[in-house]
Amino acid sequence: MTWRSNSCAIKIFAHRGASEVYPENTMLAFYESEKAGADGIELDVLQTRDSRAVVVHDENLERLSGQSLWVKDLTWDELSAINIAAHFPEHDPQQVPALDDVLDWILTTSLEVNIELKNSDTPIPGLEEDVLRLIDARKMRHRVIVSSFSLESVICMKKLAPDLRCGYLVKRPTRADLRRAKEHNIDAIHPHIFNVYRPGFTRSLLRLGFAVRYWTATTERQYRTASRQNATAIIVNDPAQARAILSKSSFSSKKRGVFRRF
Repeated sequence: MTWRSNSCAIKIFAHRGASEVYPENTMLAFYESEKAGADGIELDVLQTRDSRAVVVHDENLERLSGQSLWVKDLTWDELSAINIAAHFPEHDPQQVPALDDVLDWILTTSLEVNIELKNSDTPIPGLEEDVLRLIDARKMRHRVIVSSFSLESVICMKKLAPDLRCGYLVKRPTRADLRRAKEHNIDAIHPHIFNVYRPGFTRSLLRLGFAVRYWTATTERQYRTASRQNATAIIVNDPAQARAILSKSSFSSKKRGVFRRF
């Protein structure tokens, strides 16, 4: 049974699904994220040799499958035959999902989806157009956030779809990063969670008009700090843990008569 509470305003996105417990970027991890009460899922997109947009983080599958195979060298049929849960013997074999299949499932839920384009290390020509085509075929721009560590890619997507929410993934943004993002109407900054401890950092981004989604939060202190600072969202490996902690925190604040502004 899915449990989701609106008692805490900060949104919880499951990083590659509920990846603390289940094989990352698999349908199993996504299903379990919804059950855990996540507001959305975060996933990664690469492209196969025959140009299929697929949900997988690593360009090489050795960490996931035990086989040193490159996603770009495999056809969709070849890739879908590989078990990417090789290190999770307690679970059934899992396959790399196609992005279109994940989007179809998202439409059966109330979840949002943060699609990270994995094109910062190795550019993938046309990836932005291909992903947008899949989104628009389902008329779901309002349910999607697109992000990348490549600011050029995020700018490209924003030009293609001005009404689509786009976020720049960055470990620690510089003033030049923020200025350029603002010039191109980028909606959000997705910084590393350690930035949450920089005095005034979250507040300054919010004042600039950016949504702020922190990755990857893993501890109670990180969850609570981001929430107190009114960050837009946290991207977490364990959505059930984050939901339980933040809901309890919100309940305790209300019980004491303390209400935070959001």
